[in-house]
Amino acid sequence: MNLNEHVRPGLAVIRAETGIRHQTIRTFGASGAWWSTGIGGWDTMDEILAYLHTGKGIALNNYRHNVGGGREGGPLADDKSGPDPWRAVPCPLRADGTIDVTADAGGWRVLRKVNALGTVDDITLFMNSPPESMTVNGKTYGSPTGSNLREDCFEAYAAFCADVTKAYLDAGIPVKYISPVNEPQSQWDAGWQEGCYFSPEQIFHLSRLLLGELDKRGLSVRLSLNESAEMLNREYVYDFYRDLLADDTIYPRLDHFAAHGYHASLEQKKAFYRFAQDTAAALGKPMLPINQTEWAAWHQTEQLTEARRLTMTGRSIYDDFTGLHADTWEYFAAVARGDDALIVVSDAEPGAFRLTRHFWAVGNYSKFIKGYTRVQVEETGLAEGVVGSAYLAPDGGRLVFVTVNETGEDQAVTLAGVPEGSLGEVYETSMERTCETAKGCMSADNGYILPAQSVTTFVFRLG
Repeated sequence: MNLNEHVRPGLAVIRAETGIRHQTIRTFGASGAWWSTGIGGWDTMDEILAYLHTGKGIALNNYRHNVGGGREGGPLADDKSGPDPWRAVPCPLRADGTIDVTADAGGWRVLRKVNALGTVDDITLFMNSPPESMTVNGKTYGSPTGSNLREDCFEAYAAFCADVTKAYLDAGIPVKYISPVNEPQSQWDAGWQEGCYFSPEQIFHLSRLLLGELDKRGLSVRLSLNESAEMLNREYVYDFYRDLLADDTIYPRLDHFAAHGYHASLEQKKAFYRFAQDTAAALGKPMLPINQTEWAAWHQTEQLTEARRLTMTGRSIYDDFTGLHADTWEYFAAVARGDDALIVVSDAEPGAFRLTRHFWAVGNYSKFIKGYTRVQVEETGLAEGVVGSAYLAPDGGRLVFVTVNETGEDQAVTLAGVPEGSLGEVYETSMERTCETAKGCMSADNGYILPAQSVTTFVFRLG
C-alpha cells in the first residue's frame, strides 16, 4: 500500500547525509524501580516483560535493577497517605554481613526472567540509599542536611556494593555496571522514597573505595556515575564531568558519564556536549560519552494528555541523540500505577496492565535503530515542533528516519538522501495506531503527511 502516492514533494525537507556519521546507538532501557518488587508474583509478569524486552513489544536491551536499602514498611505512597509496599525494597545485606540476592523476592524473579530472555545486553545495579544499618538516621531516606551515609561507613558501603555485585554475578546475572549513588544533589528527606545526598567530593571518595573493593574481588564491572537529577547542574554535571576526566584513578575505569535528562532543552544539551568535547580536548583525553539514564513523561505544572506524553517522549529521545550524542537512552519507571509509566497497572486489579502511547513512542526508536549509527540530517523548512533524525544500519543496507510531529496539525515533509524510487516501510505511533505493525509503504519520491501529535519511523532498504 503506497501511503503517499498523491503527496507532492515540498519545501519542508529532512535530508540524511549518510557520509557524515555520529554515534552508534547501543542500548535502550528502563528502571526496575519501584515496580519489580510489586509485580514479581503476578501471573502476567512474563507477558509484561516480553512487551518490554522482546520484539513482541519495544525490545529494550538494557535493564536497571534496584538494590534496596531495606526501608521497613515502605516510604510514603505518592499521595503521601501511607506506606507504599512497592517502595519498601528489602536489602540483600543480612545481619551476619552475608548477601542474599533473593531478599527482594519480586525483584529477583523479574531480574532472572529479564536475564533469561537473552535479549538484554546491559544490566546495571543501582542503589538509591545505603543500607539502613549504615545511615545517620537509621532510615533509607535522607537527613535534612549532609549525607545520610555515616562518615565511618564509607568503606563498609563500598564493600557492600562490591559484595552485592559479586553475589549477583555468582548467581548468573551478567552485571555490567554498578551505580552507587542516585540523584545525589537531593537531600531526600521527605521520605517518599529511598535516597541519599552525597557531595561531589564524597562521590569521588566512595568511587575510589569501590574500585578498590572491586579489584580485591577480581571484578571487571564498571562504575556508572553520577546520575545527576538535572542536566544543567554546574556542580554535579559540568564540574563533575571535568573532574572525572582529570582523575587518573576513576576515569580509566569508566566508559560513559551518566546523567538524567530532565529540565534541559535541546540547545542546553548541545551546550553540554560542546563543553564535554572542549574539556576532553583541553585535557588531551578521549571524551566520555554521555548516557541519558533516566527520563519520564511527566511535568511539574502541566496536565499531560496521552498524546502530549507520546510526543514529549519522541522529542526527548531526539534531543538526547542529536544534542548529547547519547548512545544509551533509558526511561525511568517501566511499570507503575501512574500514567507517566510506560506500562500502567493498578492496585485495584492486580495483574491487569495497559500499554501507553509513549511506550510505543519509545519503540519507534528502540525497535529499529539499535546498533545503527546516527547520520547527519539537514532539516529545512520544517514547521516548529517537527523534527527528524536518521540512522544507518551497520552493513549500510538500511536507512531509518524517525520523525516527531508535536503540533496539533498534520504536517507535510519530504524525506531525502535515499536513492530515487526508494520505498520505505512506515511505522506510526499516534492516537490512532502504534508502531507495533507497519502502516504500509511510502515512496521517497513524494512528500509524506505526518499525522498530528505523532512519532513515525520510516525504514528504507538501500541498494
